[in-house]
Amino acid sequence: MKHAAVWVLLLATISVVMAMEPMADALQQTPRISKANSSITYTLKHPLHTVQGSSKEVSSQLLISEHGKQIQQVTVSVPVRSFDSGNRARDRDMLQVTEADRYPKVAFVSSEITERNGELSVRGKLSFHGVTREIAFKARQYTQGDELLVDGSFELSLDDYQIERPSILTMKVRDRLQVQFQMVY
Repeated sequence: MKHAAVWVLLLATISVVMAMEPMADALQQTPRISKANSSITYTLKHPLHTVQGSSKEVSSQLLISEHGKQIQQVTVSVPVRSFDSGNRARDRDMLQVTEADRYPKVAFVSSEITERNGELSVRGKLSFHGVTREIAFKARQYTQGDELLVDGSFELSLDDYQIERPSILTMKVRDRLQVQFQMVY
């Protein structure tokens, strides 16, 4: 009878430990939410000039390892309407070609992040204009006081995201759009 009680106690302990294992993994990850001074900027080139627009209405969350040293996952979302190029007419045209009423947000969710000496290799899915595509890019992480900063850039093709390229004087803007970001957590 004593042996049966010991086995029951041992099995119960193992069951509790196994049930808590997923919770332990979750507790080892620390979420960090982006701060108001985060920004995303796009650069679009036309044969006659270059346009930049930026947004500070960035919503982002990181999952950081238990020791606070490795970014494990990132999600980012930004309203299309929040980008400002400094020219209202141009911004209005941008909202039209991106169909901002129909597709109000640009979103990114990472699937893999590796770090080496502060340089990040990031893979994930970018959703823009109703199209979701796998992208990969490099970024840099560093600390400044209590803040964790991540900055980087990547290019995307307007054609890949089924966005009709606007034209000025019968010349279309270039297909490649440069995106720069600085995230503060």
